[in-house]
Amino acid sequence: MQSRPARANADAVLLAAFPLVLLAERFSHFGTRAILRTYLLSDVGSGGLGLPRAAARQLYELFSTGVALAPVLALAATVVLGPRVAAAAGLLLVAGGQLLLATARADLLYPFLILHVTGVGMFLPSWWVLAACLQRHEQATHRAMTFTGLYLMTLLAAILGPAFAVWITRASGPPLAFAGTAALGLVAGAAALVAVAVPGPWERGRHEGLPGFAAAPWIGVLVAAAVVYWTLVLGLSDLVSGPGLDRLDLDAAARSQVVVFRASAVWITAIAWIALAGLRRAGLRIRTGRLVAVGLATTGLAAAGAAVTLATGLRGAAALAGIGLALVLGGIAEALFAPLGLAAVASAARPRTALVYVAAWLVAAEAASAIVRPGLGEAGLGRDATSFAILAGAAIAAAVTLDRVAPVRR
Repeated sequence: MQSRPARANADAVLLAAFPLVLLAERFSHFGTRAILRTYLLSDVGSGGLGLPRAAARQLYELFSTGVALAPVLALAATVVLGPRVAAAAGLLLVAGGQLLLATARADLLYPFLILHVTGVGMFLPSWWVLAACLQRHEQATHRAMTFTGLYLMTLLAAILGPAFAVWITRASGPPLAFAGTAALGLVAGAAALVAVAVPGPWERGRHEGLPGFAAAPWIGVLVAAAVVYWTLVLGLSDLVSGPGLDRLDLDAAARSQVVVFRASAVWITAIAWIALAGLRRAGLRIRTGRLVAVGLATTGLAAAGAAVTLATGLRGAAALAGIGLALVLGGIAEALFAPLGLAAVASAARPRTALVYVAAWLVAAEAASAIVRPGLGEAGLGRDATSFAILAGAAIAAAVTLDRVAPVRR
């Protein structure tokens, strides 16, 4: 039996490995998405499939939808295997799918899709639940800091992964690029296997959390709030895309500033992680549930800022100020709501039940996508003043409801 100091050191090593494994997996995943676009459209001589644009777009949308729904599609296997086995197996499935594409054989495209979607669906919920298991006996401040750091890894991977993919694809072609992402995935899988092989932390956290589905009503409100949040995120993303910026009459300099505002979630999340580390070091406690509600209310303020900007017909510098404020508020909301909400969901029940909760949370973005982009090229909720005003009211109402129905103060 491990002594308490040895056990604490082992847990510290695991906590240090968790963000690195997540960073490697997300880096590999986002890189694969970027390479896949080139792979589907490049000619055969360049290592691609040379598909017509319409067929390539259909296949890529099938891939994107499968990845978005992956936590639900693979939920049965994840629950049966348990988070420890499912996490490691999922990483190895993803790497195996990438190796299939490295062969540049068109007949292996659908097996790749099956392996990748299944692997992502098994890994992501499991990894978040395992992180919660490590934090079961920690104070809320420590748990919030850990999940904020993990979420920061996801944000960084979403930026660095595609940039790396573009570079390696141009330098070596899609097959070798897929081989590179597969190698990274295999390294992450090996690290995950080593991490989950340590029995102590998972056994200690096994019987924590509310029994059964006692937290289901609260989780339902939280997931509904996540749909509102991601609807705003996608709506703002569309608003500051190329056609959206044309409506605001922004010049080239202003458009470059919008890019900085769009990256606000990254640096604000980094600041939040540093602040939480300072609070933990000082021994101060936070109420995670209250911060989640504050983050959701800030989402409402961001939506209100976008609504006012569009309703008043602001243009030029005034429009930049309004949209910039909305994007910064959205970044603050993301730094509070996304990681802390996920921490609350993953910690609300025992591991196998928590897998169901986390899967529902992760597919909330897909539900939001269906609201904002109901069809190819169609404009849904989230692109005009009325839509943003509706989102503002929904976010604030959800924040009040969430704070009142929480079964435990997390």
